[in-house]
Amino acid sequence: MKQDVSLSGWFFTPTDNRFVGMFEPAKKRPDLSISVLRDSAVALSSPGNFLKCLFFIMILSVGSGGLPRVVFSDENQDVVFERSELTILTATSSHHFRIELADTMAARMRGLMERRHLDDDAGMLFDYSKPMQIHMWMKNTFIPLDMLFINKSGRIVRIVANTTPFSTDVIASPGPVLAVLELNGGTAARLAIKTGDKVIHDIFSSP
Repeated sequence: MKQDVSLSGWFFTPTDNRFVGMFEPAKKRPDLSISVLRDSAVALSSPGNFLKCLFFIMILSVGSGGLPRVVFSDENQDVVFERSELTILTATSSHHFRIELADTMAARMRGLMERRHLDDDAGMLFDYSKPMQIHMWMKNTFIPLDMLFINKSGRIVRIVANTTPFSTDVIASPGPVLAVLELNGGTAARLAIKTGDKVIHDIFSSP
């Protein structure tokens, strides 16, 4: 799978007095062991290197509108999800959910992996920007989920209920869709959510 290349943080390498961006390949980044952190602290304790660090942070702050987020990670990089809300209109009612929006490659790849809990009124909306054939799986996912495949107008075109945790079986959309909504397993049955029901959120166009 292809992953977005984005700047998620910087760290200082005392061996060559340089700053390394997190977009560099993992094999080129030093391991952030206790010894590396200790050496970094020693290197930055000298007035010259400390001023370099302070000046560098000031430059990033001006360019980004605030202090940069420093993320020490490797393959399992930290991912930030925007929070939002959506409504599902069924034949008899409307149901509101607090969701996290996965609208970048890194966020979609992470999804709900490693989560141990999901509130009854919570979920994750995978936004693919344009309709396409979507393939999902449950690798490293602890929570049984209902997956709702949604077209560009917000209509649910397929529901896969109670997916199996950790399964690597492919779960495919029935055709091009714009988004996938993941909810706690059993939610669709509990709330009588069916194919053809309407999902209301800013990413979907009006019918």
